[in-house]
Amino acid sequence: MENTLKIGKYSLIGLIWLIAILVWFNILSVSALISFSIALFWIIGVVTVGFTIFNFTENPKTGIKFVIGAVSLCIILGISFGFSDITLNDEGIEIPGSQLTEAGIYTLNILSVSALVIIVLSEGKRLLKL
Repeated sequence: MENTLKIGKYSLIGLIWLIAILVWFNILSVSALISFSIALFWIIGVVTVGFTIFNFTENPKTGIKFVIGAVSLCIILGISFGFSDITLNDEGIEIPGSQLTEAGIYTLNILSVSALVIIVLSEGKRLLKL
């Protein structure tokens, strides 16, 4: 099982790099990259929820922690979606999924800053204990 997960993980990483390189050299359009990103987002979400349901049946305490984290992430994503705008291409046509992609970028920024603050606070707490 562990080898299967490693193969899947590295295959997915390779596919993401391939798509990014194809967009970089203008072989694929940015709209294709956005559509791929949205599909990848939903696939990862479904797999995560599936594994959580499986884990919840074995250990309810960790399942509750996931539910709290998932609800928090949905709230942050919803707030980010509210702040994001629709992106238009050169012809003035809306790029499908651009608003969701921008919301994802805002969510990444919020989570990154939150993680940095938590790391700094936990290290400060650890230093004060010494």
